[in-house]
Amino acid sequence: MVKFRVERIAALEVVEAVAVPKPKGFCLNKYVNSVFQMYDAEIKTVTLLCDNCMMKTVIDRFGSTVPTRIVSSDQFEAIVDVSVSPTFFGWIVGCGGKIKINAPEDVKAEYQGLLQKLVDDVKQPQKHD
Repeated sequence: MVKFRVERIAALEVVEAVAVPKPKGFCLNKYVNSVFQMYDAEIKTVTLLCDNCMMKTVIDRFGSTVPTRIVSSDQFEAIVDVSVSPTFFGWIVGCGGKIKINAPEDVKAEYQGLLQKLVDDVKQPQKHD
């Protein structure tokens, strides 16, 4: 699917051309809720473990129909389809530990690898030429 960054369109012109029909089974709301900041990567179903105070944040990001279930008196799980990308991981980091990736294992491992790389980058002295 082709994506356009509206804020980068320099000269907009309305034409009477026939639009390309949307793909069969395409749901715009589901697509928009799965893509993080126009970063299109493989879409996977991810289980998030969330502190209850993050319910509004989860609904704002994934919509009011996001499947959730109570885990404990202070946490819930949300099952979301997301574009697994650096911007998704950045969103998780931005939640300050109040949202964690619970499954699948490959997404957890990718996230852990990114976090480890960031920690290693901070520990390594920077070389300046």
